[in-house]
Amino acid sequence: MLRTSVLLLFGGSVVACSGCTRTEPAAVPVQISPARPVNPAQYKLAYKYTDVKELSSLSGEYFFREDRVYHFLDASDEVMIIEPAQKMVRFLDLRRKVATELSFARIDAAIENYGNDLRAGIKANQQQNTRAGRIEAAMEADLLEPHWSVEGDDRLHRIRLFNETIEVDATGIPEPDEARLARVGEALSINIKLTTLRFPDAIAPFAHLDTLSVLARDRKLMPSEISFLFRLAGPPEKYLWSYGFGPTLTDREWEALRRVDALLIRTKTLTFDRYERLIDRVRIR
Repeated sequence: MLRTSVLLLFGGSVVACSGCTRTEPAAVPVQISPARPVNPAQYKLAYKYTDVKELSSLSGEYFFREDRVYHFLDASDEVMIIEPAQKMVRFLDLRRKVATELSFARIDAAIENYGNDLRAGIKANQQQNTRAGRIEAAMEADLLEPHWSVEGDDRLHRIRLFNETIEVDATGIPEPDEARLARVGEALSINIKLTTLRFPDAIAPFAHLDTLSVLARDRKLMPSEISFLFRLAGPPEKYLWSYGFGPTLTDREWEALRRVDALLIRTKTLTFDRYERLIDRVRIR
């Protein structure tokens, strides 16, 4: 498992189980939520992202607790809170104490617009009727609709997906709980879409989204490691995601999430555009 990076709010100061950051004291003391339920539906998924070419990496964790999913990134002051029942994603900056929210519908609309723009770019490149234009159009088409060739090793729970532009190697762990598998897949997919929304110049998200779907839908696997090799203009780019599943939360982690809830209630909510101008965003991919 990757190291825990859960932020705790005690007396207005943010501390972490390890590698924490701190904020100025809060104006109003945090009120503690009711005691922890005896048998909650709770688990966590830690991950490490590595840009192989740049030799850089980031770690983060998802905490699944009943009707919410919390995402922490070690290099960021931001907590992302996914509320599937409300079809809403909330963002809380622990240092600046500002918050915002986005609906699932707005996120999906942004991804649809991104795909339409990519289709328009493919058409424009094809109409150039040049070798360079055709090559660029083919690469963009592979990013938009991968149309994979598939190889697999069921014994090792491994799959390989590839086309002319992308190679994916993925391994997973069998997960008999389909509801848990769907919930993890939803959280990972939302975060991938949000990266595209926040950084439109990032590599298109569709290959990553499709890989998660193949693992969960076709193989019933919880991801354990996924590598992507992109052959675009310039040198190949390789990205690696490693995951570690935890079947329960510690009391300390549970307390952290309750206190995040308390801070979220008291924090001013801004429009998404204004919030984005204020915070320091950490880019993945």
